[in-house]
Amino acid sequence: MITSYQDYLFKDFSAWFSTLAEIATKSKETSSLPKLEVSLRSGSRFLGNVIGYQSLVQGSTLFLLEQADVYSRSNVHIIQCTEIVAISLVDPKTYLDIFLNQPTFVSELELKRRTKLVEDQLAEIVSGSLPINFLLSSITEENRSHVLQMIEALPSIFKSICKDDMGKKAVSLNVTNIEIQGAKINQTTLENKHLILALAKRGNLCGEREKEDLLQSIEKVL
Repeated sequence: MITSYQDYLFKDFSAWFSTLAEIATKSKETSSLPKLEVSLRSGSRFLGNVIGYQSLVQGSTLFLLEQADVYSRSNVHIIQCTEIVAISLVDPKTYLDIFLNQPTFVSELELKRRTKLVEDQLAEIVSGSLPINFLLSSITEENRSHVLQMIEALPSIFKSICKDDMGKKAVSLNVTNIEIQGAKINQTTLENKHLILALAKRGNLCGEREKEDLLQSIEKVL
């Protein structure tokens, strides 16, 4: 992992700002964008998503969106780059997902084979069979790689759900199988004990945030 950081994450400030701003222009929402913390000469720190970057002769400017929480409002910080003395990459694994793991072709056969391995892991976690089925007609060649990423996250997700007896009971009583579908937006439903996971294509921006969202959406329907 350290070697991957050295090979792919050691960039100049301006290179990071330009790259992250370009990613933001291609994204329809900001929740999946990687977070960046900048430290200024004054000692102030700002944490958020890069949504813009201007590099001009008279100086460069960074636009950083600080997401709102239940206690505060969203803010956009406009920062002169000459004042930045350090940047911190929040959850560097997310950056590796973007820059290192470029989309690869996944055949239907490979999808099925690797899913079978996931089924074996799930069987140990939930102490019983939990088959995974596909609506293959809805999963395009373009988003098979992303679908597989999310399927391979299921063991860790169900391990979190089944960490106590209450979670194990909820799964055993409510879920007999999992169906994977391709969709325009992520959606999780439970119908007649069939857990249906509709997965949208998000390129390389899945990261830990999307896995956490999937965990929460499954817990809500149990």
